[in-house]
Amino acid sequence: MRNNICISNPQYTFFARRALEESFSDIKFKTVNTQEICKNWKKYLMHYFRFFDKALFFTYDLDVQRRPLLYVIILLWLSRKEAYFIDMQGQTKKINYFSLFFHYLPLFLKEIISVPFLFTKVNQNIQYISNKNNKIQNINNLHYNLIIEGRKIAYLRTDHWFGHNKAGGSIAHIKGVVDGFLKLGYSLFFLSTDKLELIEESKTRIYLIKPDGIMKNLREMPELEYNFQLIEQGRKILQKEKPEFIYQRYSLNNYAGAYLAKEFNIPFVLEYNGSFLWMSKHWGKTLQFKKITNKIGLINLQVADLIVVVSKPIKDEIVKRGIKGEKILVNPNGVNPDRFKPDIDGSCIRKKYNIDEKIVIGFIGTFGPWHGAEILAQAIKFIIKNNQKIHFLFVGDGPMMPEVKKIIEVNKVNKYVSFTGIVPQEESPKYLAACDILVSPHIPNPDGTPFFGSPTKLFEYMAMEKGIVASNLDQIGEVLKDRETAILVKPGDVKDLATGISILINNMELRKHLGQNARKEAVEKYTWDKHVEGILKKLKRL
Repeated sequence: MRNNICISNPQYTFFARRALEESFSDIKFKTVNTQEICKNWKKYLMHYFRFFDKALFFTYDLDVQRRPLLYVIILLWLSRKEAYFIDMQGQTKKINYFSLFFHYLPLFLKEIISVPFLFTKVNQNIQYISNKNNKIQNINNLHYNLIIEGRKIAYLRTDHWFGHNKAGGSIAHIKGVVDGFLKLGYSLFFLSTDKLELIEESKTRIYLIKPDGIMKNLREMPELEYNFQLIEQGRKILQKEKPEFIYQRYSLNNYAGAYLAKEFNIPFVLEYNGSFLWMSKHWGKTLQFKKITNKIGLINLQVADLIVVVSKPIKDEIVKRGIKGEKILVNPNGVNPDRFKPDIDGSCIRKKYNIDEKIVIGFIGTFGPWHGAEILAQAIKFIIKNNQKIHFLFVGDGPMMPEVKKIIEVNKVNKYVSFTGIVPQEESPKYLAACDILVSPHIPNPDGTPFFGSPTKLFEYMAMEKGIVASNLDQIGEVLKDRETAILVKPGDVKDLATGISILINNMELRKHLGQNARKEAVEKYTWDKHVEGILKKLKRL
C-alpha cells in the first residue's frame, strides 16, 4: 500500500504524475483526481482518516487555485504527518491546523460577507453598459483591401482556465486568429489571465493580468470579481496602446470588454462559442447563479458591434434570445496549411511507439465529453478481429481519459493502443503525420439539440492529407463529403465507426484519394487567413 497521496484536478493529472517523477522519484504516491474523490467521497471520508504520511494537492498555480479551504480540510483529513499545496510554478505551501483556522477560514468568511457588495457593483456596471450609449460605431476608416499597417487590436482572453496554453482547440483558435490578423498587417496586444506560450511576444505583446482578488472558494465569484481588476488595469493599458477595436473571446461572467469598448468609444467584437448555462448543465457542474450569468451573457450580445460564432446552431441560439442576425457572422474554425501539411515526417513518432510496421489510427484532443473518444475505444475490439496489424494512437489527455482507459482495459486491447499524454500544439503535426487514418468520432448533444461545435482537429486532419473517418454530425457533415473527402459514420454508433475505419484500413487508394480532396478543400475554404478576412469584411459591411 502506498503511504502517500497526491490529489489534482483532472486536467492536471498528467502534469502531477510528471512532477512526482521529477521531484519525488524515491517516494511512491497514490494519485487521484478530484472527480474520483467526489464520486467516492464516503470511502475517503470513512476509511482514509489520517491514513497517509504525506498528502499533496497539485495544481497549476496556487495564486489562482479555487476552493482552497475545501482542499486544506481534505489534506488534513488524509494526512497523519505532512500536508502540502504544490504547483507547476514551483511554489510549495505547508498546510497545518494553524493555517486552517487563522488563514483559510477567515478568508472564507470574508468572501461570504463580500458577496452582496460584489453583486451590487456588478449590477451597477451592467447598468452602465446597457444605458443608451453614444459610442460612435465608426468602422468606415477600415481600408478596403483590409491591410492596415500599424492598426492595433486589443485581444481579451479572460477564461479562468489555467495551464492549458500549449494544446487544445481553444489555443489553436486563438493562435490562428492572431496569426491571421498579423498577416493582414494589424498588430495586437493581449490582456490575458494566463500565459500564452504559443503566441510570439516579439510580434504580440501580452499583458498578464492574473486574478488576484479575495474570491477563491465560492463558485462563479472569481469570474465576477475579475471584471473590476480587468477594467481597472485594462483602462490604463488601452490608454497607452490606443487600439482600433476590442476583440474578446467571451468567457463565463465577463463583461469587461463591453465596458471598456463603451468607455473608449471603440467597436467591440465578441467571439461567442456557446451558452455557459447549457454547457454547465450538460458537460459540467450546474451554475449556481444562473440569473446573473444569463444577464451578463445577454448584455455582451446586445452591445457587441459584431458577434463571431463558429457554427449556425450557435447563431440560431443567439437569434432566439432576441439578437439581430445581421450582426452575427458564422465563421467556422480553420487551419494553418503551412504548419499542417502532408510532407511532415512522422517517422520519429512511429519509432518512439514501435509502430513502424503498423497501420496507425489516430485521435487527438482534450478528451471532452463531446469528443467521442470512448466510442473509438469501444470500436477497437471490432476492428482488430479482421486486421491485427494496426495500432491506435490517442494523443492528448482530459476528463474522459479514465473512461477511455477503462474500456480498453476491460476489452483487453491494451497492446493495440498507445497514449501520448498532452502534446504541445507545435508538435502535434508530427503526431498526425505518424498516422495513416485520423478519426473525429464526435457524439450528439445529450439533450438532442444540434451539435454546435466546429472542431479544429477536423481542419487539421484535412490539411494533413490523411484518410478521415468522422461523425456525420451538423457542421462536420457539412464540411466533409462522404466518400469524397472522408468516410462519414453515424454519430455515437460504435459498429458503424468500426466499419468506417475498417474500410480505410483495407483500401490505401481510397485513403489517398480522400486525403488529397480534403487537403484541397481545407486550403481553398478553411484557412485562418480566410477566417480573419471574414471578420474584417463583416465589420466593414456593418
